[in-house]
Amino acid sequence: MKGRDGRYYMMAGKTTASHAPTIWTSADLLSWSVEYTLPLSLFNSIPGYYTEATWFGAPKMFYDEVSDQYMISWHSSQTELVGKGEDEWRSMRTFYTLTSDFVSYTTPRQLFNFTSEADKDMAQIDAIIRKIDGKYYAIVKDE
Repeated sequence: MKGRDGRYYMMAGKTTASHAPTIWTSADLLSWSVEYTLPLSLFNSIPGYYTEATWFGAPKMFYDEVSDQYMISWHSSQTELVGKGEDEWRSMRTFYTLTSDFVSYTTPRQLFNFTSEADKDMAQIDAIIRKIDGKYYAIVKDE
């Protein structure tokens, strides 16, 4: 994604010995350098969801110009369903935190709360957020 400073940002997990999520930046999409290492505590603080320090699913980023904040999202499964095949995947939910400086972060929260009978138990992973013509859109993979 493109950040407030015009540079491109890319994020991945498990790239260091500590398994901390890492953010790289680039001015040209060709040369990349490590810019930030995020605290694992962000990803390890969701009650009832799997929070092993070395696992969090497919982190994504979005920069919102209006609020001047970066959204970092990831998915996790319910703790009691880890290792239980399809039940584990059905329990996946997307979580997020906000930051404006990659130093302080909001308390992680669940990103979507579907309430209709048809969708309330829908698994959610790989959420991609974009803003187009003043409207926010989310593309979400339903496992």
